[in-house]
Amino acid sequence: MAMARRAFCAWVLRNAVVAWALAGGLLLAALTLRGSPVSRNCPHGNLQTRLAPMAQQPPWQAARDCPIYILDVSAEVAPAIGIPKCDISDPQVWPLARPGKLPWELQRMEKIPHMHYMYASQYWLNQALRNATGVLTDNIDEACLVWVDTYCYNQWYVSWRAVKNRPHIQKLYPSPAGLDVEQLLTQAVDHILDSPRFKKRHGRDYVFHTPLTNPGKAYKRMCTDMLYSHTLVVEHPLSCINKGRPKVSLRETQILPYSAVANAGNLSAPIVGSLRPTFMYMQANCGTAQCGMLMRLTIAEALAGSPADVQVKCANRPVSQPKPHAEVQLEMRRSVFCLLVPGDNVSSGRLTEAILAGCIPVFIGDPWHELPFNHGEVEWPNIAVFIKVQSPGWTDATICAAPLKQWSQKADVTYATVTVASLDGAFAYLRALSEEAIHRRQAALERERTKFMYAAPPGRDSSALSDIVFTNLLGYGRRLLETPL
Repeated sequence: MAMARRAFCAWVLRNAVVAWALAGGLLLAALTLRGSPVSRNCPHGNLQTRLAPMAQQPPWQAARDCPIYILDVSAEVAPAIGIPKCDISDPQVWPLARPGKLPWELQRMEKIPHMHYMYASQYWLNQALRNATGVLTDNIDEACLVWVDTYCYNQWYVSWRAVKNRPHIQKLYPSPAGLDVEQLLTQAVDHILDSPRFKKRHGRDYVFHTPLTNPGKAYKRMCTDMLYSHTLVVEHPLSCINKGRPKVSLRETQILPYSAVANAGNLSAPIVGSLRPTFMYMQANCGTAQCGMLMRLTIAEALAGSPADVQVKCANRPVSQPKPHAEVQLEMRRSVFCLLVPGDNVSSGRLTEAILAGCIPVFIGDPWHELPFNHGEVEWPNIAVFIKVQSPGWTDATICAAPLKQWSQKADVTYATVTVASLDGAFAYLRALSEEAIHRRQAALERERTKFMYAAPPGRDSSALSDIVFTNLLGYGRRLLETPL
């Protein structure tokens, strides 16, 4: 009984930050009323004292037992190793803020402010952390955790690589001759990994954020020297799960969603009862070179000739007809279900966009699209549909051999996964869902979607998403403090 009571209290504290974010602290205040399960089963002084500050700020911002040091790579590392500092407002660092071909090719937008790009997650997390002054320290030797801020260099690398890989637009985006941003970032990361401070605990107290699916040679040591560090990534193949991670008890990886701030719409608008004339939606590139692209193509072809309320199409087939980013967001806000299958990689920004749009995600596998926050932070079985197709038409393809082994479900959703024989069976299952079942998922989406928005809402210093990330991070830090060198 005592163990069950402790487990219940731990569950309340672990989910406190989410409840506070969604209900402004009122729910937690109600939970501590006399006679409530929390009041009856948890030590009054301990629990109520820890929940009391919730009306003003999420608990992680009030933490004092695990101070965090922000290691600004541009301010500290760049001068030490003699590389150029990074200024995100410099047009050569981030040229996408101006109208042009590159913003359209990367994100189907006329221009992209750096914080609106899909890889801008660290910008928003940096903002939340810098606003939480109480949890910070300006002395790296006193820090429980070292937060490595590579945001500007990451974005610089993104824009530099995009131009480098597009000869047809290089004249429009000139950069200094001989500049290799990937090499700059590599030098900075190597300097950190080779420092005595990093080696003191084998990097266990360092936090690296790599929002790219292909982070380049700068993070080539992720599965060697950085194996023990805490990492924030967008998909589990980047977590070194096949490189000895199970042997490292304290190393933890958080799988985060992509940033989707631009054209997100009104997150306070109701989903249940909203006008959604499109039953099923997908607008994505298809192909035959990657397994995910083949999955999309197979599904689109299977749905060809469907009723008008099914808008599942390849953006690049039979001819390339990509739609503006804002138009796709609007169409998702008018759709009941959004199909989510992998593409070039196991993850995609479309998942975040669908959830923010209030469009119920439909995951079809095997293989499966990545699920961020896969340790219970998100009610995946309640907000999504999972359909395993036994004979989908792509499992025998050679390009799907590796993904079928590696792109598996990491969240606990097996019990919520429906198995059907074919794609026709999958679509029939969706059509047969009752209005009540759809409304239940939409109601759950209303509760959960703020966990996918990086930008803080008006009047707050952090978002529900940031609160989850830093609550998890500080939990890791505390466990680290209890572990000897």
